[in-house]
Amino acid sequence: MPDAPSAKAPFVRRALASILAVGAAVCMRSWGSNLPLALWLPTGLLAASALLLHHPRLGSQLLARAVLWSNLILGVVMTFFANSRERPIAVVLAATTGAALLLVGRAGLDDRTRGGSFVPVAFRATLLALMVMALADAQSLAFFGALQLEAWTPSPDRAALYFALAGGLLGALAGLYRLRVWGLLLGVVSWMAVAAVALAGGLQLPGGLVAAFVATSVLQMCIAAPLFVALWTGARRA
Repeated sequence: MPDAPSAKAPFVRRALASILAVGAAVCMRSWGSNLPLALWLPTGLLAASALLLHHPRLGSQLLARAVLWSNLILGVVMTFFANSRERPIAVVLAATTGAALLLVGRAGLDDRTRGGSFVPVAFRATLLALMVMALADAQSLAFFGALQLEAWTPSPDRAALYFALAGGLLGALAGLYRLRVWGLLLGVVSWMAVAAVALAGGLQLPGGLVAAFVATSVLQMCIAAPLFVALWTGARRA
């Protein structure tokens, strides 16, 4: 018979993480009055992540963590670049999402999680990290693309660029989830495209957010490097 306190511990951690996710969603609606409709995207995703953390499917766990990671990065960047009124909100956003991630840890991401077709024989942790980061960046790009459509001077062309970059990352995510080599190749192309567009000034974002997109893109390419080495070694042996 399992120890009752230890059996309850994962549920308690998930429950606390869900409360923090809801708190982060409240932060998203606290930036000021006359908020753009696009802010409902991260707000809704944060609220949904509070529920997804309790769903045993691997896809739900990946989405919940990607939402938390995306908003953690946003909160950290805004902490340094926001004005004095917005900075406390950014600090709370970063604190709630960061604490939620620490609470859930790797729970729900182990081999026993029901993951459909995702059953890698190796590099499971590497693939999970790539999928979470790709999904987080895709969410952020989609959010900023939606903001472009609501600006005082709407920019459909730039919004389309954001959505195209987000689409590339989502396509790579789908390929990685199905353990396809083309998913990894599309991921590299997408990460390079995001970094190149950001460095060229095509995103038209504050410097901190540009640096964040470049850093996460480079980091994902570094994380994917062992996969390419393994594929190349396996191809040579074959």
